[in-house]
Amino acid sequence: MHETGDNWEFLLGDYNHDGHLDLYCINKRDTGSKTTEVHILSGASQYKNFILHTDTKLHETDDNWKFCLGDFNGDGNLDLFCIARKCTGSKTTEVHILSGASNFHTFIMNTGTGLHETDGNWDFGVSDYCGNGKKDLYCIAKRNTGSKKTEVHVLSGSSNFKNFVLNTSTDMHETDDDYLFYPDGNNLYMVKRRGENSTEVHILNI
Repeated sequence: MHETGDNWEFLLGDYNHDGHLDLYCINKRDTGSKTTEVHILSGASQYKNFILHTDTKLHETDDNWKFCLGDFNGDGNLDLFCIARKCTGSKTTEVHILSGASNFHTFIMNTGTGLHETDGNWDFGVSDYCGNGKKDLYCIAKRNTGSKKTEVHVLSGSSNFKNFVLNTSTDMHETDDDYLFYPDGNNLYMVKRRGENSTEVHILNI
């Protein structure tokens, strides 16, 4: 993979079910196909070989968009959650899910959510918070919050992201773009890239 810029986003997931985490390279804009593209590097090859190059059903995207992986429809394939934060037709944060089984050429959901439009103060993740086998959307308010803390708001996948199942402040102070967030059920992993002379990991139980 050549050097990349801020028009790329990266995710980890097992695309080909071989037990290795593959690297999903999401090319958001300035693509040859004029769509958001997905390029997947094989974990089994230590990320030396590609196992997929494809355009998608989604137009080129910008920094208003965030991407996550999760099996939404229970078919055993990782689907691509495309989250439009603002400038949406519904005036809400929207979720558009591209089917992994179709190699991201078919949408299995396009919906507004119960969350207002958002901006760069928000981050997103996908995991099963409710424990019902359905992927929920974790909406993380990093700063400019009413509580003066990092907040977690979880939209239920079983309600097609219309209803909240959690709205809470956390023990973590407001955070900035140095922090990356990875939800896993009732745990929220936070990686601070520039800590005090080291990269830091903080784990919250929510």
